[in-house]
Amino acid sequence: MTEKVPENVKWYDKFTYKIVTCTEHLFYNLGFKIASRPWTTIGICWLVVALSAFGFFRFHQEKNPLKLWVPAQSTFYHDTNWLMSKFQNGFRMESVLFEAPDILTPGALREMLNIDRQIKKIVTSTRVTWEDVCFKIPEVDSSLDFLYKSKSQDGTIEIYDPSVLLGSSAYCRMLQSFDKVCFERNLLQLWDFDEGQLAQLTKQDIVDKIDEFKIDPILGNLKNYEDLLGGIVRNESGHVISASSLHTFYMVYVNFSSVDMDQVGNMAGTADWASLDALEWENGFNALLANISKNGTE
Repeated sequence: MTEKVPENVKWYDKFTYKIVTCTEHLFYNLGFKIASRPWTTIGICWLVVALSAFGFFRFHQEKNPLKLWVPAQSTFYHDTNWLMSKFQNGFRMESVLFEAPDILTPGALREMLNIDRQIKKIVTSTRVTWEDVCFKIPEVDSSLDFLYKSKSQDGTIEIYDPSVLLGSSAYCRMLQSFDKVCFERNLLQLWDFDEGQLAQLTKQDIVDKIDEFKIDPILGNLKNYEDLLGGIVRNESGHVISASSLHTFYMVYVNFSSVDMDQVGNMAGTADWASLDALEWENGFNALLANISKNGTE
């Protein structure tokens, strides 16, 4: 199949003409051969598809957010993987927000204690409880007050940092010797979750306690109780006298090295790190709070 190139045309027009002519010739021959041998063509197509399908034996849907969304050569990717391998323990925060015209009242605290007890009684279908999934930290013995408190000559109480007084190695050994308790940021800790103590409280007792224990002297900002409050109202001396909201946080344990993203990840690769047990308990937590909110508990 040949055609005569027109005369008296420029070189680039001749070049374009030849490209078009060759392309037409190629597809004409291809179409002719396919039409002449249809079953052979169909067989070759099926063979190519079958050979390509062998790739599914090695197919893996990646759900790890780091691998999906962060360049493998980036500093963030390298540093995050190093932190997860060296410091394997972490936690997820589950939060509850309480709101009222004044949340710092005996009645509000008693209602919060009731909800707190319901949360800690959650048992999943696989018998997972709060104690099984909580992130645990050392429980500081109140008898050790002498390590960080002293009375000055004018009668005021001075608080010292035990990590400075004892040195890092002695301080760490002391913390490791303590019993472990579930880590929470919960105002009720100031009264040891004791219903008897809460029943005897007055409004003044509550604000005095918050003013006295703004920051835990041993664990520092991990237990900054005033930070849990919102809509704070202060008196002329700067002391808290009321608040309109209160946050409570429950820390769920995460071991980064044992998290299987193929099990807990999602299709978009945006899931957080968590174990199956933690996610199951978290679902129970969310269901309980949704039910409490629906029923209008304040």
